[in-house]
Amino acid sequence: MSDRKVVCISPNSLATQAELLDSMFDEIAEVSVTVKRDVPPPTAEEMANAVREFAQSWKEFVALDSSRSNAPIENKWWQHLQWLALADSALKDIFCGRDRSPVSIAKYHAYRLKLVCGRPSKADA
Repeated sequence: MSDRKVVCISPNSLATQAELLDSMFDEIAEVSVTVKRDVPPPTAEEMANAVREFAQSWKEFVALDSSRSNAPIENKWWQHLQWLALADSALKDIFCGRDRSPVSIAKYHAYRLKLVCGRPSKADA
């Protein structure tokens, strides 16, 4: 037989709740986490390629006349939307790296709006 005991508790019994908690954590494992920083930073050429691909995808997507009633149904519209999403993701990965903090994402969005709209953000003015 096993030497583990089954503890049935009632909601009002604090002593048996403590026993249950003690029995739940009989085995405590120690975990160690290390972060490898062997990913090289992106080169200027990679950044330029990502910006170029994003800008081209944006222009092609906007060039489609989405005001037509059947534009979203057409396969070409969806393809351009997918290419835009992929280019956006690649640019975000290069711009932010592993830092996904709200501040980093906000800086990326301001940069992306500057690319798309061609006008500086409030911080640049």
